[in-house]
Amino acid sequence: MPRKEIFVLVSKRKGFFAVAVVLLIASAAGVWAFVKDSNATPSTRITEVKANTTEEVGVQVALPERHEITRQVVLPGSVEAFEQAALYAKTAGYLKWIKVDIGDRVEQDQVLAEIDVPEMANEFDAAQAEVARAEANITNAEAELERARAEVEMKKITYERLKGIRDQEPDVLPQQEVDEAKAQFDVARAIVNVAESKIKVAHSEKARAEAARSRLVTLMEYTKIRAPFSGVVVKRHVDPGALIQHASSQTNVSPVVTIARVDRLRVFIDVAELEVPLVRRGNPVALTVDALPGRNFEGTCTRFAGALDPKTRTMKTEIDIPNRDGLLRPGMYASVRLSLGQRKDALTVPASALIVEGDKTYVYTVASGVAHRVEVQTGSDDGIQVEITEGLTGSEPVIITGKTAVKDGTPVKLSQASS
Repeated sequence: MPRKEIFVLVSKRKGFFAVAVVLLIASAAGVWAFVKDSNATPSTRITEVKANTTEEVGVQVALPERHEITRQVVLPGSVEAFEQAALYAKTAGYLKWIKVDIGDRVEQDQVLAEIDVPEMANEFDAAQAEVARAEANITNAEAELERARAEVEMKKITYERLKGIRDQEPDVLPQQEVDEAKAQFDVARAIVNVAESKIKVAHSEKARAEAARSRLVTLMEYTKIRAPFSGVVVKRHVDPGALIQHASSQTNVSPVVTIARVDRLRVFIDVAELEVPLVRRGNPVALTVDALPGRNFEGTCTRFAGALDPKTRTMKTEIDIPNRDGLLRPGMYASVRLSLGQRKDALTVPASALIVEGDKTYVYTVASGVAHRVEVQTGSDDGIQVEITEGLTGSEPVIITGKTAVKDGTPVKLSQASS
């Protein structure tokens, strides 16, 4: 091969080699850049993104204020009659009549029904006759006592006369006659004692007869079913002609009627353990029921159990509600707002500022145009304002609108909350 051709070939080979080297270097640089970027941590990348983010979130804020705040709890309650009684019969018989029905209002001691017991009337007549016989026996015994006392006086005079004669003239009257007079006097006195005992027996028989008659009078009074208090009939269990059984602890019998006092009602709530120390007699209560929207009823805490139910860790608490207009009915479901005391000069924020997560509570404060998440401790709550006991000084604005769009460190654009 000629020398010129060899030079051209070598030159071409050197050019191809140079191009290959350049391509190899470029590829290595690309791989290194990719590996470097892959080794960067996620937080580093997020930080770089955040650093490049300048968008602000619009929020409304409000400054904490100091108020007098009432601590309240809202609990479900059960409305019950102030008094309720199922009226049973104390004696057996047939229902003669009943004057009331469900929904009727009754007054205390009003006769609601009567039971017919014919044999009891006969027993009462017999008891009445027994009392009359006992009274006659007393009259006879008293007459016998008077006669015995007269006999004693006569025997006494005879004995004293004979004894005087015997003492003055022993020869005129023998001692035997004096002794016989003395014996007759003693017998007469004994008869007086017997007559007095008969009177006592007659009086005791009369007392027994009167007790038997009084028992029947009481049983006859039991045939009348009376209202123990003023109220309304909530149940009628029997009709005229029904056989009424004698109610006792050994028998399972039906009552005649059930009445309830509804001019005043009891409302029972279960107060949680944390609020139990604050429950006092006289605590004000506001009550609402679903059946009467827009109506509020006021009452007071009247009494409480003083001990917690170990199963629920709650304390049974009773509230008395006046109900003279009869709007509330026993059995209604109530929503009860119980006031547990007032705190003066309490640091408060709007309830809308709170974020509750599990057992912790947070608010977002704003400083230097950035939102900060702060954990707080809360106290009294009236549903509008919430007391902050720890976490805030009172000078930092808190976000009340737009807090769901921010996180800790988010730039924010402030606007004052409208009052």
